[in-house]
Amino acid sequence: MAWHKTSDGSFLDHSGNVLFFSKDRFVNDICFGRCCFICGAQPGSKVFNDEHVIPEWVPRKFNLFDRTITLPNGGIVKYGRFKVPCCQDCNSLMGRQIEERISKVVNAGPEAVQKHIAEGNGLELFVWLGLIFLKVHLKDREFQIHHDLRKPDDKIGDLYDWQALHHMHCLVRCFVNGASLEKEVFGSLGAFAAKTEAWREQFDYRRPDHAS
Repeated sequence: MAWHKTSDGSFLDHSGNVLFFSKDRFVNDICFGRCCFICGAQPGSKVFNDEHVIPEWVPRKFNLFDRTITLPNGGIVKYGRFKVPCCQDCNSLMGRQIEERISKVVNAGPEAVQKHIAEGNGLELFVWLGLIFLKVHLKDREFQIHHDLRKPDDKIGDLYDWQALHHMHCLVRCFVNGASLEKEVFGSLGAFAAKTEAWREQFDYRRPDHAS
């Protein structure tokens, strides 16, 4: 199969699909642009239907679409509106290859998740979590740091070192480009059952620290 290296250091296949994003292309197209965060397609070049930052089956399961997430600046946004640019093709592919499998495992309970990892499927779960981590940071490009409109309109994402997310982007795209990853690439992964109480919410989410 013929690969083509672009002037910015990215690699394309014979059909023009991006196999590897250089750091510059990742930052310019994915972080600063409005391209599909998976394949890098430009807006208008394909049908976009965008991707839920928290996979859609999660808010559906816990009835969260009208509930809100608290942002680092204290603002809130509804789960149903928490999305990032994504083309229809990549959204469907993620659904088939990632979300369908992970949702079955997670819905089967903590022991099923632990068994899934123990059987050598840790990368699959890591990719799912890594996608959420990446999407959370990309979404922060839209939210202003200050609520007071008289202050500068700096965004939360302006605080991030976007190049620091390049490695994560390379890892989570393995289901697209067919890359084979050794387990040492993503480190250790563990899953632990949380104690539940009847009066507690059945779903909890804590935003990851920003990439600085």
